[in-house]
Amino acid sequence: LQSGAKLQWTDSARPHIIDDDLAKGMAEAGCVMLSYGVESGSDTVLARMKKGFTAEQAGAALEAAHAAGILNRVNLIAGFFHEREEDVAATERFVAEHHQAMDVIGCFQGFYLFDGMDLDPDSLGIQLRGGEACAFDTLSMGQRTRTYDELGPGGLRWEDKRGQIDASWT
Repeated sequence: LQSGAKLQWTDSARPHIIDDDLAKGMAEAGCVMLSYGVESGSDTVLARMKKGFTAEQAGAALEAAHAAGILNRVNLIAGFFHEREEDVAATERFVAEHHQAMDVIGCFQGFYLFDGMDLDPDSLGIQLRGGEACAFDTLSMGQRTRTYDELGPGGLRWEDKRGQIDASWT
Protein backbone atom coordinates (compact mmCIF):
# COMPACT_ATOMS: atom_id res chain seq x y z
CA LEU A 1 0.00 0.00 0.00
CA GLN A 2 2.78 2.41 0.91
CA SER A 3 4.57 1.90 -2.41
CA GLY A 4 1.48 2.60 -4.46
CA ALA A 5 2.44 -0.29 -6.76
CA LYS A 6 -1.16 -1.48 -7.19
CA LEU A 7 -0.10 -5.13 -7.50
CA GLN A 8 -2.65 -7.92 -7.61
CA TRP A 9 -1.71 -11.13 -5.85
CA THR A 10 -2.98 -14.47 -4.60
CA ASP A 11 -1.84 -16.72 -1.78
CA SER A 12 -2.67 -19.74 0.34
CA ALA A 13 -4.16 -19.06 3.76
CA ARG A 14 -4.71 -20.71 7.12
CA PRO A 15 -8.32 -19.87 7.93
CA HIS A 16 -7.92 -19.43 11.68
CA ILE A 17 -6.00 -16.16 11.18
CA ILE A 18 -8.27 -14.45 8.62
CA ASP A 19 -10.74 -12.01 10.20
CA ASP A 20 -12.68 -9.03 8.85
CA ASP A 21 -9.88 -6.50 9.46
CA LEU A 22 -7.12 -8.66 7.96
CA ALA A 23 -9.27 -9.54 4.94
CA LYS A 24 -10.05 -5.86 4.28
CA GLY A 25 -6.37 -4.95 4.59
CA MET A 26 -5.36 -7.76 2.25
CA ALA A 27 -7.93 -6.66 -0.32
CA GLU A 28 -6.69 -3.06 -0.10
CA ALA A 29 -3.15 -4.37 -0.63
CA GLY A 30 -4.22 -6.12 -3.86
CA CYS A 31 -5.16 -9.64 -2.75
CA VAL A 32 -7.60 -11.00 -5.32
CA MET A 33 -7.78 -14.67 -4.26
CA LEU A 34 -6.97 -16.94 -1.31
CA SER A 35 -6.68 -20.73 -1.43
CA TYR A 36 -7.60 -22.77 1.63
CA GLY A 37 -6.95 -26.42 2.43
CA VAL A 38 -10.21 -26.73 4.35
CA GLU A 39 -10.47 -30.46 3.47
CA SER A 40 -13.57 -31.16 5.62
CA GLY A 41 -16.50 -29.52 7.36
CA SER A 42 -16.21 -32.00 10.23
CA ASP A 43 -14.33 -30.85 13.31
CA THR A 44 -13.63 -34.51 14.11
CA VAL A 45 -11.88 -35.03 10.77
CA LEU A 46 -10.09 -31.66 10.96
CA ALA A 47 -8.71 -32.63 14.38
CA ARG A 48 -7.62 -36.04 13.07
CA MET A 49 -5.85 -34.26 10.19
CA LYS A 50 -4.19 -31.92 12.71
CA LYS A 51 -5.31 -28.92 10.66
CA GLY A 52 -5.25 -26.54 13.64
CA PHE A 53 -8.62 -24.91 12.96
CA THR A 54 -12.33 -25.69 13.21
CA ALA A 55 -15.02 -25.68 10.54
CA GLU A 56 -16.48 -22.58 12.20
CA GLN A 57 -13.15 -20.76 11.85
CA ALA A 58 -12.85 -21.83 8.21
CA GLY A 59 -16.37 -20.61 7.48
CA ALA A 60 -15.72 -17.27 9.19
CA ALA A 61 -12.54 -16.78 7.15
CA LEU A 62 -14.37 -17.52 3.90
CA GLU A 63 -17.14 -15.09 4.80
CA ALA A 64 -14.67 -12.34 5.83
CA ALA A 65 -12.60 -12.66 2.66
CA HIS A 66 -15.73 -12.78 0.50
CA ALA A 67 -17.13 -9.64 2.17
CA ALA A 68 -13.81 -7.89 1.46
CA GLY A 69 -14.06 -8.79 -2.24
CA ILE A 70 -11.45 -11.55 -2.21
CA LEU A 71 -12.16 -14.71 -4.23
CA ASN A 72 -11.98 -17.96 -2.24
CA ARG A 73 -10.60 -21.24 -3.58
CA VAL A 74 -11.38 -24.21 -1.33
CA ASN A 75 -9.89 -27.71 -1.41
CA LEU A 76 -11.89 -30.63 0.00
CA ILE A 77 -11.05 -34.31 0.52
CA ALA A 78 -13.39 -37.30 0.80
CA GLY A 79 -12.54 -40.45 2.74
CA PHE A 80 -9.88 -39.49 5.27
CA PHE A 81 -9.02 -42.18 7.83
CA HIS A 82 -12.04 -43.15 9.94
CA GLU A 83 -14.33 -40.63 8.21
CA ARG A 84 -17.96 -41.54 8.88
CA GLU A 85 -21.28 -40.64 7.28
CA GLU A 86 -21.85 -37.92 9.88
CA ASP A 87 -18.50 -36.38 8.88
CA VAL A 88 -19.51 -36.41 5.21
CA ALA A 89 -22.83 -34.79 6.20
CA ALA A 90 -20.93 -32.09 8.14
CA THR A 91 -18.89 -31.30 5.01
CA GLU A 92 -22.07 -31.14 2.92
CA ARG A 93 -23.59 -28.72 5.48
CA PHE A 94 -20.41 -26.63 5.47
CA VAL A 95 -20.52 -26.28 1.68
CA ALA A 96 -24.25 -25.50 1.72
CA GLU A 97 -23.80 -22.86 4.42
CA HIS A 98 -20.80 -21.14 2.83
CA HIS A 99 -21.33 -21.82 -0.90
CA GLN A 100 -21.80 -18.15 -1.75
CA ALA A 101 -18.39 -17.38 -0.23
CA MET A 102 -16.72 -20.20 -2.21
CA ASP A 103 -15.79 -19.01 -5.66
CA VAL A 104 -13.84 -22.11 -6.70
CA ILE A 105 -13.73 -25.60 -5.31
CA GLY A 106 -10.21 -26.08 -6.54
CA CYS A 107 -9.83 -29.70 -5.69
CA PHE A 108 -12.32 -32.28 -4.48
CA GLN A 109 -10.70 -35.65 -4.41
CA GLY A 110 -10.60 -38.90 -2.57
CA PHE A 111 -8.00 -39.32 0.13
CA TYR A 112 -5.13 -41.51 -1.01
CA LEU A 113 -1.76 -42.78 0.20
CA PHE A 114 1.36 -42.81 -1.93
CA ASP A 115 4.86 -44.19 -1.52
CA GLY A 116 7.12 -41.96 0.49
CA MET A 117 4.28 -40.47 2.53
CA ASP A 118 5.58 -40.09 6.06
CA LEU A 119 2.97 -41.75 8.22
CA ASP A 120 2.73 -43.91 11.30
CA PRO A 121 0.01 -46.51 10.66
CA ASP A 122 -0.31 -47.35 14.38
CA SER A 123 -1.03 -43.76 15.40
CA LEU A 124 -3.51 -43.41 12.52
CA GLY A 125 -5.37 -46.59 13.43
CA ILE A 126 -4.74 -48.30 10.11
CA GLN A 127 -2.98 -51.36 8.78
CA LEU A 128 -1.32 -51.09 5.38
CA ARG A 129 -1.95 -53.99 3.03
CA GLY A 130 0.86 -55.80 1.30
CA GLY A 131 3.60 -54.86 3.73
CA GLU A 132 6.82 -53.97 1.91
CA ALA A 133 5.26 -55.07 -1.40
CA CYS A 134 2.67 -52.26 -1.10
CA ALA A 135 -0.75 -53.29 -2.34
CA PHE A 136 -2.28 -50.60 -4.59
CA ASP A 137 -5.70 -49.75 -5.99
CA THR A 138 -7.05 -46.95 -8.20
CA LEU A 139 -9.98 -44.85 -6.98
CA SER A 140 -12.78 -43.97 -9.41
CA MET A 141 -11.51 -40.39 -9.65
CA GLY A 142 -8.15 -41.70 -10.85
CA GLN A 143 -5.83 -41.52 -7.84
CA ARG A 144 -3.59 -44.52 -7.32
CA THR A 145 -3.46 -45.35 -3.63
CA ARG A 146 -1.87 -47.75 -1.21
CA THR A 147 -4.56 -49.93 0.32
CA TYR A 148 -5.22 -50.14 4.03
CA ASP A 149 -7.75 -51.31 6.57
CA GLU A 150 -9.00 -49.07 9.37
CA LEU A 151 -8.57 -50.68 12.78
CA GLY A 152 -10.80 -50.48 15.83
CA PRO A 153 -14.55 -50.23 16.33
CA GLY A 154 -16.30 -49.11 13.18
CA GLY A 155 -13.11 -49.39 11.13
CA LEU A 156 -13.61 -50.20 7.47
CA ARG A 157 -11.82 -52.84 5.43
CA TRP A 158 -10.28 -51.42 2.25
CA GLU A 159 -13.07 -52.68 0.00
CA ASP A 160 -15.65 -50.77 2.06
CA LYS A 161 -13.40 -47.72 2.49
CA ARG A 162 -12.88 -47.53 -1.27
CA GLY A 163 -16.65 -47.64 -1.76
CA GLN A 164 -17.10 -44.88 0.80
CA ILE A 165 -14.51 -42.65 -0.87
CA ASP A 166 -16.02 -43.22 -4.33
CA ALA A 167 -19.56 -42.56 -3.03
CA SER A 168 -18.48 -39.38 -1.19
CA TRP A 169 -16.85 -38.03 -4.31
CA THR A 170 -19.88 -38.55 -6.53
